[in-house]
Amino acid sequence: MVHYPSPPAHSPNVEPSSAVPTAQKSDKRRWPTIAALTVLSGALIIVWANPREEQHPESYAKLANYKGQARAAVQIGGEHNIVLAHWSKDREDVVAISLRSGLKDFNDRGARYSRISAGGRTDSTVRHRTEFAPSQLLIKLPVEDRFEDVTVRVEIGGDAWKPGGKAESREIRFSPYGTAYDAKTGKTLPSKLKGEMIVP
Repeated sequence: MVHYPSPPAHSPNVEPSSAVPTAQKSDKRRWPTIAALTVLSGALIIVWANPREEQHPESYAKLANYKGQARAAVQIGGEHNIVLAHWSKDREDVVAISLRSGLKDFNDRGARYSRISAGGRTDSTVRHRTEFAPSQLLIKLPVEDRFEDVTVRVEIGGDAWKPGGKAESREIRFSPYGTAYDAKTGKTLPSKLKGEMIVP
């Protein structure tokens, strides 16, 4: 009976210590890639969640106080008026400015003449003496920065106003942080007048 030599325990020219399973080698190669992708994903989530953070010096505390709207209750031309500025919540960067005259009580018909204007946009109306003022005037103004104030000019003609006559006016500066100011004096304006009926 012929005895043949036993085959080697490992492939020729390969040291036993270098014979590492292929699965372990691929795992070691994957870790740097996974770590890099995790860091990149985290950075993208931060930028997506705060796309304007690097463009504005406001602190996180101030951003937390951002309301995106402001309301002013003012007497102009002897009339009770509510002016509201509302910044869009989407990416359109638009502020909608509305004016509502009247509503002091159920007999308050509102201004005979009312007009709002800002950024070259205007809306106005004249009511007949027996009619009620329209529910509201509205303009939509594109803005480059939704964190900046917007100034609106409001003109009101009361019961004594006649077509072609002069109307009283006031400029109001609205902050997206929820406050309205008199644009000339800088005085904070109330958001509600005494006895005002809040209508949604």
